[in-house]
Amino acid sequence: MRWLRKFEQLCTLRGTEVPSCPLHISVKKLTSVPWGRQKVPAKFNFASDVVDQWAGMEKAGKRPPGPALWWVNDEGHEVKWNFRELSEMSQRAANVLSGPCQLQHGDHVAVVLPRIPEWWLVTLGCMRAGLQPSDLIWTISDTGWILNI
Repeated sequence: MRWLRKFEQLCTLRGTEVPSCPLHISVKKLTSVPWGRQKVPAKFNFASDVVDQWAGMEKAGKRPPGPALWWVNDEGHEVKWNFRELSEMSQRAANVLSGPCQLQHGDHVAVVLPRIPEWWLVTLGCMRAGLQPSDLIWTISDTGWILNI
C-alpha cells in the first residue's frame, strides 16, 4: 500500500495534472498486498451477494443512501439510483426474465442496449435469475457494422 500512498502524494503535489513520467508498479508488490481474507463462496451472485447486501445496509441505516449508479448523458440529464432502488428494480427485471420470458437458470441472454441505466438493470436481473448475459457491442468501421462479442 506504500506505493499507492506515494502515487496519491504525487498527484496531490501536481494538482489535477497526470504525471508526465511513466509510473512503474512492481507486480510482485501488488500480489503481496492482502486484498481481503474472505473465502470465495461456491456459488457467487453479484446481484444478491453484493447489491442486496448494500441495500440492506442502507435500509438498516448502516450506510448513507449514496448513489450506486449515477448516469449522465450528453445533454446533462442524470439518473441516480441508490442500492435499495437498484436492488428492487433488478429484482423486477429478473422476475420478467424468468416469468413472462420463460428463461431458465443457465440460459444465455443477448443484451443489445446502449450504455443506459436500463442496461445495468437487465444485466443485474440476468445475474439475479441465474442467466448468462452476453453483451453485444456494435461498432462502425469502413466496411460497415461489425459485431463484437
